Amino acid sequence: MQQRVAKLFGSVPGKVATPLPHTIEPAQNGERRVTLHGPQERRQFMIAYRAPSAVSADFAAFLVLQEILGTGSGVNFLQNDWGTPVGDDAVLAGAAESLTTWFPPSAQDYVFIIGGMAAGDDTESVVEQRIESRIASLRKTAPTRERLDAAISDVQDALIFDVQTTEDAAHQLAFFDGLNALDILLTLPERVAAVTAADVQRVAARYLGSEQRSIAWYLPGRRDEATAVESAPAATAIKIERPLGDLGQRIADKPVVRKLGDGIPVILQHSDLSSTAYLQIALRGNQFTGAVPDVPIAGHAAISQDVRSRHIGDAIRKAYDRYKAIQPIADHQTDLSVDPTTRMEQEFAKLMQVDRQSPASRVAPSLITVVGDIDTDRVFTMLQDAFGDIQYAEVSRAKSGPVGSDSKTVSIGKPVAQAQMGYIARAPGPDDPRSDAWRLLLYILSHDYEGRLGKKAITESGLVYYIDSDYRSDGENAWVTLSTGVDTSKIAPLGALLSAELDRLQTEPPTSAEIDEAKSHRIGRFHSAAQSNSELATELATQWLWYGEIPDAASLQKRLDAISHQDVLDEVASFTSGQRIVVAE
Repeated sequence: MQQRVAKLFGSVPGKVATPLPHTIEPAQNGERRVTLHGPQERRQFMIAYRAPSAVSADFAAFLVLQEILGTGSGVNFLQNDWGTPVGDDAVLAGAAESLTTWFPPSAQDYVFIIGGMAAGDDTESVVEQRIESRIASLRKTAPTRERLDAAISDVQDALIFDVQTTEDAAHQLAFFDGLNALDILLTLPERVAAVTAADVQRVAARYLGSEQRSIAWYLPGRRDEATAVESAPAATAIKIERPLGDLGQRIADKPVVRKLGDGIPVILQHSDLSSTAYLQIALRGNQFTGAVPDVPIAGHAAISQDVRSRHIGDAIRKAYDRYKAIQPIADHQTDLSVDPTTRMEQEFAKLMQVDRQSPASRVAPSLITVVGDIDTDRVFTMLQDAFGDIQYAEVSRAKSGPVGSDSKTVSIGKPVAQAQMGYIARAPGPDDPRSDAWRLLLYILSHDYEGRLGKKAITESGLVYYIDSDYRSDGENAWVTLSTGVDTSKIAPLGALLSAELDRLQTEPPTSAEIDEAKSHRIGRFHSAAQSNSELATELATQWLWYGEIPDAASLQKRLDAISHQDVLDEVASFTSGQRIVVAE
């Protein structure tokens, strides 16, 4: 591999790395505040502190501090995604609503942020004081040995979850090398294991003093004058289990399909890309207490858990307890969202709604999937012990109604920074040979920033921020959906462009080259799209619930080879006769 890399990239001239900024922000010796006003009804806040960089000697201790204070999520910058929800057992738990913490790895000292919303009648000062008192407890008193050991174990688990795929490994290696902290990454489990209770107390006192806070509030209402930033007076003063370099040497085994005693199908797949496992229980229906709706496919819900492999037995027992506790939600009514992206999904959901009759009021699993570094026979025995006496029951299939071809505008009644424009059309179900032609057309029209629409709307005109498209199915019914983020001032030209591109599929039909590229993309994604345990489990479950089997690459290639140029053209008229939806103020 090194020789191939050298052959392909050896002639590319190297460049000196961009130097880090020379200007260092001075120490903050006084609290800073900013208040914003707008149409949002909830009071939202962020409290930011200076925090150590990835190369700092305090980095590992701060990770453990974050875990104790709020709960962390490893050091994968993409995984953290602007905030990890505060856990029930964390020090900050209950201090405010929707609490999160954020501590991204950085080349120089950066930030630690606590975010959330004020609950009920709590004033802003009450929320701030409640959070400050929790932090002060860690500044004054070191954590107990029991709490420290639990936090260290949780951080080390999160570091394992950070690297579940070759893509994860490549990201981490490149990202930390870019921070000049590759050695830190490779020895981080050992550094975390060496953190003491005194270290946690020390970094809490060093970085999280009340005079070091920058507090921002977003409050309901409007304010004509600009809000100034105010400054308060200065205050008185373990061994790595899976070396990253070995990830490319392993691949997932072929999935094994078996059935429990009373008929529930089980898919098991061994994959030792990381020492983790993912358990997913798919349920017929999509509205249950304690289950995530429309996962792994439309019309279903899922109970899922991502665990270290050694804890798979505990995960199965907990999943069984969660399954026994869930109940169908009768006459479920979803509050209409004022977030345009969420509201667009709600509009899609209404059009994709299917009335189903269940043969019984109980909740029946339709599939259990376990993927990861597991002994498949042992895990099957565990599942049999836990779920073997639960009867598998099919739910009668039903056809959804038509989508329609009119245009619809939805007003959320509030100003928005970014509106949504969407498109939905009723598609053939997965078992219908025409469904593959529809998926090829969807790729040709829009795949991310490419495709006919993507090139026109993003590359050439900058009309939209992104384009997201998908083929969705509950196994019987199917739909293609497309959604875009767009400035409100650009809704009209985007609408005209979307109509023009749909029309162009008929006036300038897809070429053989476009169709061949779409087919090649389908095969490529089949091989590479799902790598992590959760991605593999969801993809396996989707294939089984759609087709009643798990297709391999050869069968997919055979299906695609059977689709002629004319087969694709025959579907254009139906594909372009869907409904356009706009969600705006």
